[in-house]
Amino acid sequence: MTPISIDDLPASLQAVARKAIALLSDQLSLDPGEIQLLSAAAVTWSDSSLGCPQPGMAYLQVLTDGYRVVLSANGQAYDYHANKNGDGSICKNPAPPYSEGSELQ
Repeated sequence: MTPISIDDLPASLQAVARKAIALLSDQLSLDPGEIQLLSAAAVTWSDSSLGCPQPGMAYLQVLTDGYRVVLSANGQAYDYHANKNGDGSICKNPAPPYSEGSELQ
């Protein structure tokens, strides 16, 4: 995938992408400038795990609006899955969203 600029995203996605980059930067002890943005989209997750289910956890089986941001660092891709407030985590075993392009309010 070709990297994209945060400045080319709508304002709502810019904030989420910045959160994702900051989190990955902290986790990998990298300068944020070393992280590339590959994609960012509003999505609907199939349940409240936001596409990042953890073993032994139970999740609400309800469609959940949120975001998916794909980043790259050191030649590896990373998925950031977030809720509709943009709060999320780097997902080690990401599941695909139920649908992309959801309208968040």
